[in-house]
Amino acid sequence: ITSSKLTLRMKESQNKGIFSKGTFFEVVNEENKLLYEIVHKKFNKLFSVKSLECHMEVTSVNYENIRMKKLEIQEKPFNVTSFGVDNSTEKLRFVSEGVGKKVKISADYTDNHYNVELNEIVIGAIDCLDPQNRTDYRIEINDLREIHFVVSVAVLIDTYMRNDI
Repeated sequence: ITSSKLTLRMKESQNKGIFSKGTFFEVVNEENKLLYEIVHKKFNKLFSVKSLECHMEVTSVNYENIRMKKLEIQEKPFNVTSFGVDNSTEKLRFVSEGVGKKVKISADYTDNHYNVELNEIVIGAIDCLDPQNRTDYRIEINDLREIHFVVSVAVLIDTYMRNDI
């Protein structure tokens, strides 16, 4: 059993850029240091996850096929993890299998807490702190090598649960 090594908060605000308006998330650590910005690119049907440490996009969450219950996390430069909803359980569960990588995202019965497993090892957990509005999340990281991926999973969950894009 693994334990949390890092706790992050992901909060929504409104993107007030000149060229884009819409959903915008900020991810901060326990000291309130801004680590990631997540920008909704509505035209491309994706969310861009930008690391403020390296000042570049590290992943994106593509929701082009959300109506078919399929989403993708694209890790730079070329790693794509495609997720589908597993209908064999009452709880919401996303599954993905790729080359050497089996990912499972499982919700509790309230759809407010999710465990993220990579090859059957929990690498993180995501808690929705405001289930009515879905604008505030706590992200616990168990494997520090997978921070970008777990942050992207939080965006994927938020996107799927809202499903009004």
